Amino acid sequence: MTKQTKRDSILELSQLNIPKRISNSVYKTGQHYIVNSVTTIYLGKLKQETDVAIILNDCAWTSKPMTTLEFINKVKLKEIERYHNDVIIYKGSLLDIIKL
Repeated sequence: MTKQTKRDSILELSQLNIPKRISNSVYKTGQHYIVNSVTTIYLGKLKQETDVAIILNDCAWTSKPMTTLEFINKVKLKEIERYHNDVIIYKGSLLDIIKL
């Protein structure tokens, strides 16, 4: 194997872990969503979607002591915390996403 072939192979393998942007998403960048994950409910504005994750900014979270329906119907929250940075939520932990 030549040095160039090795270099090309390494470059190709290093590109495998780079998340790819979604071009035909049903979610709209800049739209606010409720993101229901396995343990947490997130509220935030969609900044970006990749093939493996969604990224929210202007985001807050609350634990899940209630059902999503109770949350949407504005049952009083016991605790909610705001994030000061972007939040990356991997799609493997998502249950549903609801547009606000």
